[in-house]
Amino acid sequence: MDRRYLLVGIANNDPYHHILREALPGDEFLIADEDDAQDRLCNNMIDGTIIFVSRLTDPIQIVRQMRQAKEKVPIILISPLPSTSEMIEAIRAGATDYIPKYEQPDTLRRELFKVSFI
Repeated sequence: MDRRYLLVGIANNDPYHHILREALPGDEFLIADEDDAQDRLCNNMIDGTIIFVSRLTDPIQIVRQMRQAKEKVPIILISPLPSTSEMIEAIRAGATDYIPKYEQPDTLRRELFKVSFI
């Protein structure tokens, strides 16, 4: 079954976007920035949200807004160097999980599967 994911904090031409496409083949991705993430979540049928922490000003606030907008949509944060305090704060704000940034599509897919994201 194809799914639709909202990607926040990543551009179409970002190399990691290609890694996600390899990790989740056949699925659709909608791109959002900090300003339109909540609108895109509310106005589209979204199966999950992936937030790229390193490219955003306040990823925790985005998690809070998204959690208020859609209670049941999984929200995963990805960061190259996650700190323990940031991870805890994200989970408390409503994130489903917080995972390191994996460069190999198979590893990323495995990690997303562990948190029942796919």
